[in-house]
Amino acid sequence: MTKNEIITKLANAGITQLRNGESVGDALRYVEKEIPFRKGHIVGRDKNETIFLNNKEAFSKCFTRPNLIDEDINTIPSEVLNKLEDWRENKNEIGVLQPCQYCGVAMRCDEEGQYEIFTCESGDCGNSAIWDNCM
Repeated sequence: MTKNEIITKLANAGITQLRNGESVGDALRYVEKEIPFRKGHIVGRDKNETIFLNNKEAFSKCFTRPNLIDEDINTIPSEVLNKLEDWRENKNEIGVLQPCQYCGVAMRCDEEGQYEIFTCESGDCGNSAIWDNCM
């Protein structure tokens, strides 16, 4: 195979630059599906992309996912009901009880299904919601 044929074959597969530590043979074997992934590491990655990946990795290490506790909301004693987090806009209306999506703790809200993501204010629940929906 000539040099131009190799360049054309790699370009058609979307490979315009070899990675650091990758040979032409490695890239050709990847294109021909003889190896499952490309060798080497990316050179010249965008600075913002590198910062984003480092921040994402650091954020994933700063919290632990809470254990979901399945409890029946209808059996909560009245003295505990007064101490629940209150997410109601209008405090004069009764509202409904809804569990936190991540830990299962009951909270008051105006109507069921009002929030797309319903989490309590604890750090791990909020961080889990950010990780699942924003990262």
